[in-house]
Amino acid sequence: MKVFEQIKLLSEKGISIKGITKATGCSRNTIRNYLKQIQSGRLNNTESPVNNERHEAFEEQLPYFIRELKRTGVNRQLLWQEYLDKYPGGYSYSQFCYHLQQYQERDNATLRIEQKPGEKLYLDYAGTRPEIVDRETGEIILL
Repeated sequence: MKVFEQIKLLSEKGISIKGITKATGCSRNTIRNYLKQIQSGRLNNTESPVNNERHEAFEEQLPYFIRELKRTGVNRQLLWQEYLDKYPGGYSYSQFCYHLQQYQERDNATLRIEQKPGEKLYLDYAGTRPEIVDRETGEIILL
C-alpha cells in the first residue's frame, strides 16, 4: 500500500498524527501535508504524488530491472545509465535507486534464523562462482 493511502486510511480510522507517524515512519510534517492535500481535494484515492509520465515510464521498466539485476555483472549504475539513454529526462541516480528499492520491498519476504554464534558458516558470493582445482586429478570444481 502506498504511504499516502496508509495515511488517509489511518486518519479516517481516527488515529492521531503521532500514531500515523509510528505506523508509517513518515515525519509529522509530511503527514500534515498529505492530510491537507487530501482535505483540499488535491489528492484523491486514485491519485499519487508521484503519478506522472516519468514515473509511469519508470514503472513499466521495473520488472525488466529486477530481472536484469539477477544477472552476473549487472548493477544499478548500469541499469540507470540504460534507463537514461531511453528516457533522457528520467530520474536521477538516487531517485532511481529509491524507487527501485521501494518496488523490491513490496514483495520481499524475509526469514529470521535463530542460531548460536559460530555454529554455521554462510558464504555469499557476488559475481562468478569460485572454483577449486583438485590437485590429484586437475579437475575444476565450482562451489
